[in-house]
Amino acid sequence: MTKSLIKITCTHCSGNLSGVLNDLFDVSKTYAAQCPECNEQTFFVGESAFVDADIPDDAVTVKYVAEP
Repeated sequence: MTKSLIKITCTHCSGNLSGVLNDLFDVSKTYAAQCPECNEQTFFVGESAFVDADIPDDAVTVKYVAEP
């Protein structure tokens, strides 16, 4: 399975985290990840990422956000 690794900055506490998606990012879709420091959701549009890179142990799961 393809995994994409991306660096994310939390929009609430400005913490830096690594996010992993079990797919390739689509630049036309919105994604979310929960910050382990403040427990808030950070939303972002898909962007380029490292594919099948070494995943850090503290990486958070990135999830696709369906548009209503």
